[in-house]
Amino acid sequence: MFELSYSKLKKYCYAYISLPVLTFAIGYLRWYWMLIAVAAIAITFFFSQKEANVDRCRTNTVCINKKTMAFVFLIALIYTHLCGLNGFWYQTGDWVARNPIYHDIITYKWPIYYADKNSALAYYIGFWLVPAVPAKIVTAIFGANIGWIAGKIFLWLWGSIGIYLIFLMLFVFCKCESAKRKILAVVVFIFFSGLDVVGVWYTQTRGYLLQPDVLHLEWWHTYYQYSSLTTCVCWVFNQSIIPWVCTFLVLFEKDCKNYLLIGVSCLLCGPIPFVGLVIIMFAREIDAIILAKKEEVKWKKIFSSIFSLPNMIIICTVLPIIGCYMLTNNATGGGMYGDTADSPAITATSFYMLHQMSSFLRTYIQHGIFGFYMLEVGIYLLLIWSFHKKEVIFYAVAISLFFIPAIHIGVSNDFCMRASIPGVFVTMVWCNEQISKLVKTRLKKGLNLRMTALLLALMIGAFTPSVELFRGFYHVVKEKTIFLENMPNETLDVVDGVSYNFETSNASEQLFFKYFAKKLK
Repeated sequence: MFELSYSKLKKYCYAYISLPVLTFAIGYLRWYWMLIAVAAIAITFFFSQKEANVDRCRTNTVCINKKTMAFVFLIALIYTHLCGLNGFWYQTGDWVARNPIYHDIITYKWPIYYADKNSALAYYIGFWLVPAVPAKIVTAIFGANIGWIAGKIFLWLWGSIGIYLIFLMLFVFCKCESAKRKILAVVVFIFFSGLDVVGVWYTQTRGYLLQPDVLHLEWWHTYYQYSSLTTCVCWVFNQSIIPWVCTFLVLFEKDCKNYLLIGVSCLLCGPIPFVGLVIIMFAREIDAIILAKKEEVKWKKIFSSIFSLPNMIIICTVLPIIGCYMLTNNATGGGMYGDTADSPAITATSFYMLHQMSSFLRTYIQHGIFGFYMLEVGIYLLLIWSFHKKEVIFYAVAISLFFIPAIHIGVSNDFCMRASIPGVFVTMVWCNEQISKLVKTRLKKGLNLRMTALLLALMIGAFTPSVELFRGFYHVVKEKTIFLENMPNETLDVVDGVSYNFETSNASEQLFFKYFAKKLK
């Protein structure tokens, strides 16, 4: 029997989110920048483990036996397999780009440079870096084909470890003491979603969305989309798993001493989810300040948390480098202090100037934001409001998830789908917490109306991830094979022109590649 607590899990969680940043520093940066970045990460990691720094409301300890731990890890392996992470199952449309990116990370020298186009890979590659390292070694010994197979296995294991850590953190947060409550928490995680099936019924889009080649309920709304957790793992695992771990760390930490290490780790894996995480960070810190003032804690102690040594080290070293790398991506306008691509820079097509706010609100309402919001998260937030009504973080999540769809960046609604990832995840955690309490106590007394409504909403929402998982089984049966890797091109280098989302134009002239990165070859 093992005892699980945040104090015991945090070293594994911090190691999991920090390893990609460390790997990036070693693989991408010139030796002097590399030494600075590695030292910064090592020092801040040490300080993150120096004290428990856990919110006193989250000092839970739960027991778990070896069989349950093994079974939960098996669930994580099966879950990530069914989401396509090892390439031996159906893969969604986004893998058309994700597979070549990962293939290039494995086979090309770092930084990844496409000489014929004078472009470089400038994407949120953090999640792939760690599994790519052993895959590179296998490739060097056994060749590219064996290396690619090994790379897929390593990616699957890396993703499964992340999901496993999330499950364990969920057990502690929700005080899941019995094995049944632990399994229930995993089930709620996998099948948590907005009530998309209601939206599908209302908009009468089921004929299209339930076609065998589609099977994706979240496209029911014309303008907006929030993704279920399972949808995120199937489509954007690279932008979800580590940001979820980062979000959990923010929920557990009692102050912001280590926020910048958490933030920069999220940034390398998903700059858009990073925006959602920053909102949660600010809200958590406001909650911490309010609590500190009630306890008459001096402002000096509060400021020492904000301007802690780990935060100052990251903001002066690693954050500018990672930020500079992210800004080279063509989707931001072609790079920082470099030539811009033909594609437009960041635009906010739905968010107008202040004097046009009334027009903006009218259009926003006409686009059906209220119905979308209520079906995706609003119903859940209303049902759990009384449990969090004194917490600033609750209102930050609720308000941000209402206005996130208004912001439009690039050529699609990616900002809406991805900036919402931390907020939707926190909503799942809160709902999971109430379900765990319900199983422990209220079932003995009977269900009240609110808990009945919450259970009903969760069951209706479960249709969305169920369809996501069913789609894989459908295609496996239809094609009579599990080898359904979605990879028409092995590399981005065969793509005509410079890709808008994944590369930077005129790489040799970009600030990051000119001054921070190893020389392009």
